[in-house]
Amino acid sequence: MKDIESIFKKAKDSKMTPEEKDLMRFRVLSYTDTYKHYKSSVLSPYLQNIKSVWNFQGFAKVTASALIVILIGAGSLTYASEQTLPGDLLYPIKIHVKEEIEVSMASTAVKKVNIQKERIEKRIEEVKEIQKTGELTEKQTETIKEAFVDQAKDLNDSFDELQASGQEEVVVAVAEDLLPTLVEFKTEAEKINTAESENTDSSTEEEILPEDIYIATETTQIDSTEVSTLSEITEPEAGDTFAIEFQDLTSNLSEIVMIETQKIQAQATESMAVIDEKAIALETNIGTEVTEENSTETGASSIVVTKIAKTDEAGSTPLTFGVINGVIKFEAVDQDSSIAEISSVEIQKNTLSGEIVLDTNCPLGNILKTCDTDTSLYINRSVIIYNYDKTEVISILPITEKGTFDTELPIGKYILDTTSLSENETAVNMPLEVEITLEKATVIEINIDTNKTKSILQ
Repeated sequence: MKDIESIFKKAKDSKMTPEEKDLMRFRVLSYTDTYKHYKSSVLSPYLQNIKSVWNFQGFAKVTASALIVILIGAGSLTYASEQTLPGDLLYPIKIHVKEEIEVSMASTAVKKVNIQKERIEKRIEEVKEIQKTGELTEKQTETIKEAFVDQAKDLNDSFDELQASGQEEVVVAVAEDLLPTLVEFKTEAEKINTAESENTDSSTEEEILPEDIYIATETTQIDSTEVSTLSEITEPEAGDTFAIEFQDLTSNLSEIVMIETQKIQAQATESMAVIDEKAIALETNIGTEVTEENSTETGASSIVVTKIAKTDEAGSTPLTFGVINGVIKFEAVDQDSSIAEISSVEIQKNTLSGEIVLDTNCPLGNILKTCDTDTSLYINRSVIIYNYDKTEVISILPITEKGTFDTELPIGKYILDTTSLSENETAVNMPLEVEITLEKATVIEINIDTNKTKSILQ
């Protein structure tokens, strides 16, 4: 024990000499001066992982924040640009960003062509809006022209793609809808040019549409309905890109509508020819002896005549159809002579009446201008009544302006059919047969679906 204490005591009393201290200090400083530019090659794995995770999370947070700011800012700019007009600061964002995104995101070619059509219509609306607030400047005119040229080319390309894929119905529907707008645009442009030329020097005037483009409309009569199409578009001056593109688009639309109009006219002519053939075929029944079949069934020996008169719109001979106890009778009378009255004695018969109900869409859009009036939707149609085995036409009933029809028929069973304005139409709930009874009048409702053409655009 005393030895240990003596050792500790000696250790406490032991000290370095000044020379030893100087030597120790010299060696430490020499070492640090020699290796001060080098880092330790051994790092703590724990600290290194913490640093790596912190760097990634920090970068991710900064990136996410930046993206959110960009998206919010872009969305705000896009929304704000919606109401801009040519010449405004955000107008390029509207036509080159917002509208281009809408076109590129269209899920089908049909939706794409409709969006492109709406772009053309927007340019025309912008011209009208500027005209309300003031004059169209040269800068605004150039902006509209450039946008129109690019968008018209895109629309024409889409037309070609749809026609190549066999979707002519869509092209026709878009064309006949846009064509009147372009004609209106031409009219508005002429007003702008005229108004500006009165207030400014014509030598420095920038016209929205060149005066050498002349658009004339031609009216064609089809089934008592006026059809307006472009009949003339004069050639623009060479080098005027806007005028050339405007002419190409209007010419293309006019050609599409004209071709479809000719198809409709051919269908109408074919339908009238079929009806005339049936009427001529009925002529052989003149003088046929009255059958007693219906009289036996009804217990009456007298006859009944139901007359339905139809005059061809072209002014041909009036045709009178009659039913004598269920046997068809036909009589043609010259226009200059009077129609002979056919005497009849009442036998057992009853009323057949009904109503044609159409859907809300026009069967052929503006091509036949059937959207303009409700009456043309009905008066161009008729209800055809056949005998029970459908070998003879009993009556052809005209449809009133309100879509109603009525007649009287002898007691018995009949087959009904309707004429249509388009091969796309379908009579949804028309009964295959109707039976005329003594107990009560027969009332039917025929729903005609004309929505197939327009539904392609949905």
